[in-house]
Amino acid sequence: MPGARPVRSAASTYARGLLAAVVLLMACAGPATADEPFRPPRPPIDQQAEIIDNFYNPSGVPVHLRRGFWNAGAPNAGFGWEKIRGKHQVSNMGVVRQMVHAPGRIYENPPGSNRWIHEHIARRFRCGFGCLEVEQVTVKLVVDHNDFHGRGPIGIITLYCENPDRSWACPAYVNNALNAT
Repeated sequence: MPGARPVRSAASTYARGLLAAVVLLMACAGPATADEPFRPPRPPIDQQAEIIDNFYNPSGVPVHLRRGFWNAGAPNAGFGWEKIRGKHQVSNMGVVRQMVHAPGRIYENPPGSNRWIHEHIARRFRCGFGCLEVEQVTVKLVVDHNDFHGRGPIGIITLYCENPDRSWACPAYVNNALNAT
């Protein structure tokens, strides 16, 4: 019949609508290339700047632990408690406290940067009729005393372990080995 419109099935209409939605999303998202990986947005500065706790280093200088941020979509970005918990899997705040209060060694890195490394060794023991050290890892806490958007010193950037396999997560025993409550 001239001028008659073909009848479309519900499945055909759905498929056309889905295709249009996908094309629209791709157009809005822009090109995704290996050179431009997805970068999740950072939380607002006020949220990042929230001070979770304050500790005092051996010289009596306060060191802030800020909420900060971390997202696996941008693994090398971020700082603070969110990065320590999320990336490095240290969930015991006592470890952070111990690293600030009584590190094995402290040094500025690089010199003149006002960024300090607090270093300690975490040890795991197997005990029976005595205790035997079975594993150890160097733990580093990075503290930056430079200003954070007019809100005082940045404070703790991160805490990480120098794992032999170069993995991000600290061994689980670190949460107890350096715990100062």
